[in-house]
Amino acid sequence: MSWAQFNFNCRYYLNLLNQGSTLQQAKQSLECSSLAKLYGEQSLSGIQQSLLDKVFHLSSIKDAQRTLNLYASIDFAGCLALSGAAKDLVAKLSYLASISIFFAAFITLYQVYVFPVFADLAAQYPALKSDSFELLPSAWVAGLIVALSTLVMSIALKHQIKNIDRAVVNSPNRIAILLLPKRILATASKLQQIIATPSVQGRRAETTDKFDAQLNELAQLRHDESAELALLFEYHAQQLTLTLHDYANRAHQLLYGAVVLGIGFYIVQIYDPIFKLGEVIQ
Repeated sequence: MSWAQFNFNCRYYLNLLNQGSTLQQAKQSLECSSLAKLYGEQSLSGIQQSLLDKVFHLSSIKDAQRTLNLYASIDFAGCLALSGAAKDLVAKLSYLASISIFFAAFITLYQVYVFPVFADLAAQYPALKSDSFELLPSAWVAGLIVALSTLVMSIALKHQIKNIDRAVVNSPNRIAILLLPKRILATASKLQQIIATPSVQGRRAETTDKFDAQLNELAQLRHDESAELALLFEYHAQQLTLTLHDYANRAHQLLYGAVVLGIGFYIVQIYDPIFKLGEVIQ
């Protein structure tokens, strides 16, 4: 997807609207022009197209002009693109998902093939038994729950990081609502509010919303609203990225630690009976 092309489209439409064209005329003009691929052959993504569709469904040309002016001013590519740190985190989460699958397979193989052998030996040599050995059937179930939870969590977090633009443009889906803390959802909601601001300008004269009241105050001062909203968007997008990455990092550390401890526990259960058996035989 090309945010550069999206920004250009917004500037193109805005220029034609300022010259007196209608929204449909502006849209048809770009479709018939080679400039629709000015920044490469990539088509607009579904998220980018949905933003433009919102503009074309506005009934007021002035609202459309304000919205396009804002969209053209926002550096979406810089705000929403995956940074180097984000790519590293996505790679870590992918590795965590792989480790979770390995852990589930490892403990299942142990439970099916190794544990019955040790159980038979323990029946012959009671000295092989230990408190942890007696708990292994329950530990297997708990381990599967940990592995499955870690796998689902790592995949879901990776999806949220890679598709951060969806959380900004669209309302959070059910997975995001269940997975993410309220502070992250609140920041995403603020970004959605900023994007929608120009199209509701005429309906915020009588408002109890703090943000709308602040924008009204800016308007009374004849402040450049689009420029300020673009800076606000970039500020909150940065906060969203930092908060999401911090949350994902902490979740990764916690889940990775749980899986590593589980693997270590089972490795001990493999070697402990072997060492005890050697002592008994001697």
